[in-house]
Amino acid sequence: HKSYALTAADDWLLNDTVGGREIVFIARADGPSASAYFKAVDGRTLRFRLDEGVLKDEETGSAWDDAGRAVSGP
Repeated sequence: HKSYALTAADDWLLNDTVGGREIVFIARADGPSASAYFKAVDGRTLRFRLDEGVLKDEETGSAWDDAGRAVSGP
């Protein structure tokens, strides 16, 4: 288990490991609200970043929503 402090300042993202599994943690300032997801997709571990508030993976450049669904890109 891990915990993260939510702040109302800005959106932020953290790539982390919990219990030996890679996760991405996204916090939004407008809530504040947060979501966490395993980063493995089809057997491949992705690395995520925020690009002007849009969640994107480094490997394909695909955009993702905060529910963990790819909404554009491969």
